[in-house]
Formats: sequence, structure tokens, C-alpha cells
Amino acid sequence: MPASLVLILRMLPFASSSLMEAFRSLVVDFEQNLRLGWLLFGSPLDIVRMILDILVTSFVIYFILKVMADTRAWQLFKGILFILIFAALSDLIGLQTINYLLVNSISVLAIGFVVIFQPELRRALETVGRNSLRLLFTSVPEYDNESRSLHNIIESIVIACEHMALTYTGALILIERETKLGELVQGTAVVLDSALSSTLLEQIFYKGAPLHDGAVLVRGDRVHAARVHVPLSDNYHLRRDYGTRHRAAVGASEIGDTISVVVSEERGTISLAMAGRLYPMRDGDALRSLLHRVLAPSEKASGKRRGVGLRNMFSGVQSVVSLDDELEDATPQVHDRRAERRSRILLRLGSVGLAVALWIVVQVNVNPIEELTLQQVPIQVLHSQSLMDELNVNYSRDVNVANLRIRVRQRYSGKVTRDNVVASIDFDDLDRASIRVGLKESPTDTRTLPVRIEIADLSDYAYQVILRYPTEQLITFYKANPEPATVPGGG
Repeated sequence: MPASLVLILRMLPFASSSLMEAFRSLVVDFEQNLRLGWLLFGSPLDIVRMILDILVTSFVIYFILKVMADTRAWQLFKGILFILIFAALSDLIGLQTINYLLVNSISVLAIGFVVIFQPELRRALETVGRNSLRLLFTSVPEYDNESRSLHNIIESIVIACEHMALTYTGALILIERETKLGELVQGTAVVLDSALSSTLLEQIFYKGAPLHDGAVLVRGDRVHAARVHVPLSDNYHLRRDYGTRHRAAVGASEIGDTISVVVSEERGTISLAMAGRLYPMRDGDALRSLLHRVLAPSEKASGKRRGVGLRNMFSGVQSVVSLDDELEDATPQVHDRRAERRSRILLRLGSVGLAVALWIVVQVNVNPIEELTLQQVPIQVLHSQSLMDELNVNYSRDVNVANLRIRVRQRYSGKVTRDNVVASIDFDDLDRASIRVGLKESPTDTRTLPVRIEIADLSDYAYQVILRYPTEQLITFYKANPEPATVPGGG
């Protein structure tokens, strides 16, 4: 048994007993951090980092959800989410038996998560790895030769599909791209390695031909193999509305970035499958236009070179994540377009909401808020000399130090020290004219000033003073050099 599985099994009793306690603690921490308001976000630079962090996390969550959509994993994901919500509700209202069963079910599902979602995880990792390698190893191809070769490949496939659709001949053509499909060329598959042509494709799929059963694998500008058997997709809508050939086409498209072109033997129609979705074509022209778009998405009609680096990587990921947006105008959808748009909007909003919640949860655990106490912090007096010179006064104050309790993120706790924390009162906040009037009427004049707290090298938004003593400083002013009394008859 693998060591990782043994570790998980040992942790199961603990996970079962403390899952709801941890969940409750998480909810409480989440609520407390929300109440702290701006302190959760920190300095303006932290806010910029937060926005960037949430945007990237939203993109990752949306990417994962998009890959899972319309697959068996999506149904399983909704089932697990329902179990979590129902377990929380049952614990809240005190249904101990059902809560015990649900909590232990979640623990068991945690073990099988990787196994259950293996196809989707593999597909997502293949997509990220493929585009990451493209980012690191980019080259500028000869686009004149490549364009001609690509045009010949597309024309051969389109012409063959048009002829086979007219004669109601079933066909399945797999167009291999970055992800290699060598693992499918085994068993009954026959390696041909022949030049691609429409005539060859029609001969292979001709009814009664020995190689017509299965798919044809196109690698580059050659027919690499025929009679290739492909794993079927588990898509619920396909099981209900389509046959084996279309399910195989979608199943092949779920393997990396493979594109599948399928001709229906019953309907005489042409469809294209990409990224686990099936797109019916109106005719051969629609297929031709779409193949040019998806096989050369960055190549412009003006002959500009395809983008490299980050732009190329992003376009590769985007072709999987937002496939519906690219193909919306080119092909009719299987489902209602308005429903698809609503689903995409909800998916994006949900991704952002999950990213925000996840960010707060991470901050609670990785960068929690701490309360620090400082004793005997000296209270500095600002702009006192100018007032003393102008009014010819001295002053005294009741206390010289302050005791503080400061709330700050753990990241900045090292800056909350007696050397960095400055407590001060500012004489510029006083009304000098009123002090002058008060000293004419009385030998002393008493004023109060608020005690201000600042932390050097730390933004005002990154900390919160929750307790200060004293909050105000009592200042007593008196004449510095009182005028001597006049003696009558003096010389």
C-alpha cells in the first residue's frame, strides 16, 4: 500500500471527529475577519496584491470548473457539495446520526477524490503543461510552408467529410496536436503512415472496407493509423442524444487538445468535437472555417506571425477555457444559447466568489491578525516651541507615557515595537488666541489634546489601535515671565 494512502487512513478517525469543529471554527474566523473591515486588506500595496491574487485564483477556479462542466466529475462535485452543506445543517440543528454518517462519508470521499477526478485532473494538467512548455520553448516557424500544408490538410478532411455525409457513411477522424495519442495505436489499430488525401479517407471509411471500424488518426499531414479505438465519453447529454461514434469523438477530444471530426451514419451530418464539447456543423464550409480558426487561432489573414511567449500560452489556455465564446458565431449550439450564456456568467461570478472566500480563509490561516501590547510608550510633543515663544508661556502635562494594544496582521507584527511606535500630541491643534484670552483671565489655562498613534514604515490601513491609555493628554499653560508689580512712588 502506498505510504500516502497509509497516512490518509491513519488520519481518518481524526478527520471524522474534528471535521465539523474545524468547519465551525473556520466560519467564526471568517466572520470575525469580515468585521475587521479594512484591516483585512492592509496597505494599498497589499490591496493591489489582493486584487491580483483573487483574479489569478478566479481564473484557476474557472478553468477547473470549465474543464469539469458537462462531465461525470461535475455531477460528482455537486454531490459532494450537497453532502457538505447537508452535513453542516444537520450539525447545526443537532441531527447526530445523519451528521455522523455524512461526516464519515466525506472522509471516505477524500480518499477517492484523486481516483474519481483522475480524467479531469489529467486533462487540466496536460493543458497547463502543454502551454507551459510552449512558453519556455517557442520557435518561429516558416509560415508560408505551414499555411500551405495546413490548407491541404483541412481541404482533404472537409472534402472527404462532405462526400461521406452525402452518402451517409459514418466516419471519425482524430486530428492530433500537441498531446500525442500513441497510446491509442494498439490492439486492432493498423499503422499506415500514408499521405493524407480525401480519397484515402473515403476509401478507409467505405462501407465494408476492412479498416472502416474505428477512427483514423491524423498526425501532421499524414494518416498515421486506422481502426483506432477510442474511450467513450461519459457526457450525460451524449448518452441520451447520440450514438457510439459521437461519444467516441467527444471522448477523444477530452484527451489533451485533440480535435475530432465525426460524420453521422444515420443523419448524414458533420460535427466537430473539441475540449469535451460537440459542435454540429451546418455544412462543409462551416467545418472548413472552423478548422482554420482552431488549428491556427493566432495566425492573421495579413500573414503576421503567431504570438509567442506569454501571449501564446494564454491563447492556448483560453482556447480550452472559453471555447464556447470562440465558436458561438461559427456553429449552432446543442443547447439554448441564452442558457449557455447564463451558465457562463454564473460560473464566472461563482469563480470570483469562491476566490474571494478562499483568499479570506487563506489569510486567516497564513497571515492571521494578532493583538500586541506595548507598555510605557513615550508621548512626544509636536510644535510646542513655536507656541511657547509666541505666547510667552510654559506648560505641564499630567502623564508622559501611554499604554497601547494594537491589532495587526502577522506579517507586520515585527514592526510593532517601542522603537517604531510613535505616540504624540500636536500643539498646532490648539487655538492660540483662546489660550491668550484664558491666561489674561486666570493664571493658568487647561486644554486637552488627543493622543495620536503612528507606526513607522507601516501604512495607517495596516494596523488598528484598539486600546490606548490615556486617550487624551491634559495640558496646563502658565505665564513664563510674569510682569513685576508696579510700586507707587518708586524712583
